[in-house]
Amino acid sequence: MLRYLFMTLVLLLFSIQAAAQTSAGRIWYDLGVFALDAGEYEKAENYAHRALDADEDNPEYQHLLGKIHLNTERYEKARSRLKKAYQTDPSLYGLKYDLGYACYKTSDFERAAQLLTEIAGDDPSNVPAVYYSGICLFNLDRFDDALPYFIDSAEKSPNASANSRYYAGICYVKTGNSGKALEMFEYVRENADSKNLKESADKWIDALKSRDRGDKPYYLFLKLGFQYDDNVGLDPPDRDFDKEFNEEDDWMSTVFFSSGWDFFKRNGLIFGGGYNHYQSWYLDTNEYNLTASMFRLYSSYAMQPFVLSLEYSPSAYRVDNEAFLTSHRIKPSAAWKMSENIEVGAYYRFTNNDYEDNERDGNANGMFLNLTWKAAVDFKVFAEAGYEKTSADYDIYANDLFEANLIATYELPLKTSLRVAGHTANRRYDETIPEYDTSREDDGFSISASLSHNLIVDWLKAELMYEYSENRSNIDHYDYKRNLAGISISGVY
Repeated sequence: MLRYLFMTLVLLLFSIQAAAQTSAGRIWYDLGVFALDAGEYEKAENYAHRALDADEDNPEYQHLLGKIHLNTERYEKARSRLKKAYQTDPSLYGLKYDLGYACYKTSDFERAAQLLTEIAGDDPSNVPAVYYSGICLFNLDRFDDALPYFIDSAEKSPNASANSRYYAGICYVKTGNSGKALEMFEYVRENADSKNLKESADKWIDALKSRDRGDKPYYLFLKLGFQYDDNVGLDPPDRDFDKEFNEEDDWMSTVFFSSGWDFFKRNGLIFGGGYNHYQSWYLDTNEYNLTASMFRLYSSYAMQPFVLSLEYSPSAYRVDNEAFLTSHRIKPSAAWKMSENIEVGAYYRFTNNDYEDNERDGNANGMFLNLTWKAAVDFKVFAEAGYEKTSADYDIYANDLFEANLIATYELPLKTSLRVAGHTANRRYDETIPEYDTSREDDGFSISASLSHNLIVDWLKAELMYEYSENRSNIDHYDYKRNLAGISISGVY
């Protein structure tokens, strides 16, 4: 009887001690949870170790320490603790996700994908599990499998939308759907908060568009416009004529067509040709209707970061359906891509002009420098300046030209672009004009703005434009002011 009482007392004492240890472990665990929630990781880790001292195999305590390691970016240690907890009790709330995330951070994408896709399947509202399922599958090069997870997380969480669409875009690239990839990257460029993410999306857009252009040896461009002109004059798209104005207003329809074909393209070397055509029709002042036919032969050689080019273009201009000018232009150029955002270039331009008015026949020699600066993902600036010397059979038409251009392009939301441009030209003529008893000196400038928007598809655009131009001459006869406003639709293939 005494032996029985003694054994019972011993067991009771052991039970009381075990209960005390368990209670102490729970207290330390609770304190650790509170410290973790407060972001006091050092305290939380100390409490978690004390809880484990009381009960080393408790999966809750192992899970707590694993989460602390996750928050302090000690992923290998976190994975070890979480794995031990998962082996003991895989049903603990949040444990499967934490272990999956730890596996992802330690580059065990196979195991991470297994765990996280199970969570996403059981609970599709768990956006982090859905997103990281996509990330793990992406890192395993399983792009078809990753894509629906990125689309799902993008639709369910505004916070994950930009990142998810960015990865979805890459998945579309890898699976051969460039059109959907562009949609994703354009969304990211317009809506992401991260500057780095915007820039990365923009690089993908440039690469995809360059690849699409590179895949085709040709291009076709057509633009139809309708404009109001308050001072009708000769104004072809690629020339700076001695403009003549009739000081009348009129409505004008325009057509511009451009094409190019690369005959040969290999190892950075390109040979090609093309044809441009411009036509304008005024409603009343038909004598200013202009036709311009411009052929091109071109070659270029790319040896990154440099590109060397040579172009020859014969052109013919007709006014009111009568021959006005025939010209031949040769233009060698060089470009240097200094960085991802800056490109500089230079070109020499020789033009032989053969007018119907033979007094104006002559040659022009010009040298120009330019700079393209991508100041931001959605903002680009182009600047150019140069000098050109024009000779003529009758010296009063010979002149020196100093001109400069500045163009800024800003990509707005909803596939809309704003373009603002300025141009200045200072022309000094060589000889005195007898009837004015002085040589002519002109200072001209123009300012323009246009707003374009993609219509339904990316290759079709509508554009609103306005341009103001003015010339100030020391001879009043050559002064003019002009306002031009219009709308156009263009397509490129």
